[in-house]
Amino acid sequence: MSDGTTNRIRRPLKVVLHNEENYQAPLANGGERKIFDQDTVEQTRANLRDLFSGITSRFGERFLNTAGARGVARVILKSKARAKSYRPVSLFKDKTCPIIGCDEAGTLLIGVSKEGAEKLVRRLDNHSKIVTAAISTIKKIEPYVATPPEWNDQFTKGVPLKLRLFNHGDEKFNAFLKAQFLKLTSEKEMELPEELDYAKNLLMYKVRCHTPEQLAALSGFYGTQSVSRFVEFGDYREGHVNFAGTSSISVPPVDDTAPIVGLLDTGVSPLIPGLSNWIVGRDEDDVPEVDRDYGHGTFIAGLLVAGKDLNDGNQGFPRESCRIFDAIVMPKGGTNEELLLNSIKRVVRKHPEIRVWNLSANIKDTSCSLDSFSHFAMALDELQEECKCIITCSAGNCSPRKSLLVDPNTQDDRVSPPAENVLGVTVGSVAHIASCSSLAKRGKPSPFSRRGPASGYIQKPDVCHYGGNFDAFGDDMGVGVKSFYTDGRICYGVGTSYAAPLVSIILAHLMANDGMSPNLAKALLIHSAIMNTKQISKGNFNYIGYGVPGPLDSITSCEPWAATLIFETTMLPSRRRYDHTDFPIPKCLMQGNGFCGEITMTLVCNPMLNSNDGAEYCRSNVDASIGVRANPNSDGYIGQKREIEPIPRSLLQLYERDLIAAGKKWNPVKAYRQRCNELPITGDWGVRLDVTYRDLDEVDMIPQDFALVVTISDPEKIAPVYDTVQAMLNVNAKWQVKDLQITNQLSQRTVVS
Repeated sequence: MSDGTTNRIRRPLKVVLHNEENYQAPLANGGERKIFDQDTVEQTRANLRDLFSGITSRFGERFLNTAGARGVARVILKSKARAKSYRPVSLFKDKTCPIIGCDEAGTLLIGVSKEGAEKLVRRLDNHSKIVTAAISTIKKIEPYVATPPEWNDQFTKGVPLKLRLFNHGDEKFNAFLKAQFLKLTSEKEMELPEELDYAKNLLMYKVRCHTPEQLAALSGFYGTQSVSRFVEFGDYREGHVNFAGTSSISVPPVDDTAPIVGLLDTGVSPLIPGLSNWIVGRDEDDVPEVDRDYGHGTFIAGLLVAGKDLNDGNQGFPRESCRIFDAIVMPKGGTNEELLLNSIKRVVRKHPEIRVWNLSANIKDTSCSLDSFSHFAMALDELQEECKCIITCSAGNCSPRKSLLVDPNTQDDRVSPPAENVLGVTVGSVAHIASCSSLAKRGKPSPFSRRGPASGYIQKPDVCHYGGNFDAFGDDMGVGVKSFYTDGRICYGVGTSYAAPLVSIILAHLMANDGMSPNLAKALLIHSAIMNTKQISKGNFNYIGYGVPGPLDSITSCEPWAATLIFETTMLPSRRRYDHTDFPIPKCLMQGNGFCGEITMTLVCNPMLNSNDGAEYCRSNVDASIGVRANPNSDGYIGQKREIEPIPRSLLQLYERDLIAAGKKWNPVKAYRQRCNELPITGDWGVRLDVTYRDLDEVDMIPQDFALVVTISDPEKIAPVYDTVQAMLNVNAKWQVKDLQITNQLSQRTVVS
């Protein structure tokens, strides 16, 4: 599997060790409350008083006649008042109408009872500044009403629906709500609902409605958050296939030391000589033989084992291979989310030794919503957190006409669920080859690849890789990715499905290192993509993410003209600032008092997640900066001026909504890069990270893990940066580092024998 390149001396990445001095308590919250639109506050107060004085008339007959019931209302905040420090928590308390979650961006959900509404009215009559400021943040409040799917004749045949109840964060009341829900279905002579296992905070049920009245009763129930159809995943039967002439390739001998990728797909054909040797195990319990079409899974398996050889030695394809655990979870005619999710959860939980799973499947003809995460994506996040693994997901495909749209407001070509899951790695596609008739140029986004941002303005795809190209007629002949057909012939294919396994290979080799966390593996992968991509602009960012990762040996070692430091630790809620002083600026990159070099840093965290919070699903945020440290403030805290700008660059906006939309807040992946031309170096430079939480008391906060990768480099690739930085670290008592340990297999590929 060699590509003929010369092995290089391994210069290991440096892992920074930490001490107690690096951790600080958070800055104290405080200051006066801000009052928005002072001249309209009293009118808002009067409107709210009228609303909650007549609350029982606004939540329907069942709410009125059920003792102890709580309806739900939507509190829509003013755009300029969405920051967590402005939230009207002084109004909506446990004793009045408590906040139980969020809906779309800037919208809170509150639980409303008769008793709570009466207490809230009395609270509104309080003219203190804290209450007045809370009132001033509110644009309007309205009862929550679930929108049912349109009725059709399919329901009379027993087609199931997916119903979600509100989670009020109160076990006793949730049990009461469930009992009321079951009572309602019994009264309406419906089948007993079946409880579903998605994620721990999602109260989900499978229900069947045979009459429009039954559907109306369920959607009108005060405890119903949503009623929807189960979504479908695509048909996996092979259609027209272009074969690559008479070319053939032998499967390489199995490497018993290669890491394993779990392939969650249609299954791998047993008819290809040598490929079965790479299969370490198989799970076929959920898809009988008669329902299988091995085409999709076989194509991906070929890429996992011999992608570079199959594609004519193209330098961009990984030269490494992976063994495969063949999990057959997708029938040829497609499947629905419930069946697929149950299969995935069963298989992944059964094999905790597998740390990387490839899922090249997306909900059919569906784009993710900016205002909410799919139930499927949230379930995958919980599974990854539970099993400490990474699921590599395809971004999804759409028609070329949609993918080439320039209207930034359309959502038709956004990544397709479950690609918006937060903890996995989502992969878009770029063209590895082009022709005079192909729609994309070499290295540009493939004409079918879906774009970000995803739900909650989280950036997806994270990275991209080679998924092929085609012409205006959808023909991939000569410009598609090549792999095995089910009978062993070589064929062309296109799709983000085929870009994903190329990233799975890299992640599996990284995760094969003992003790490497998902955060660090993702950070190294994304950092490599940034270093391997000349320009990440606002225009291409949503399509390519942070770019195509480089070769594996370049990810785990340094060139002479660069030095990479790894910061990985956990910050406790009581000490959620990390500071490291005296950042090493190598003298070999100094001209006079100016720094002439490039600094790139990539930050990855696994944020707190709450499925009740809609667009605000991510509940913790980590920010990083490198820059000049100022003198202590009056409170003893040291300021810091950021010198390394975010990728892609954008102006710092005034309001919370703009910070979120720019990917600067609540995004679990952040990247920064700055090429400096004689930047003055005055005073002490430092590395700083800060953790913030959304609307949480410290008792509800959990420790926050993160991994930060920082590279100092010479853009001209001349200066001895690595040796200079290493010498500086060796003589600086403030810095203790160790080499990043990698597997012997990787070490042998990067060290001269």
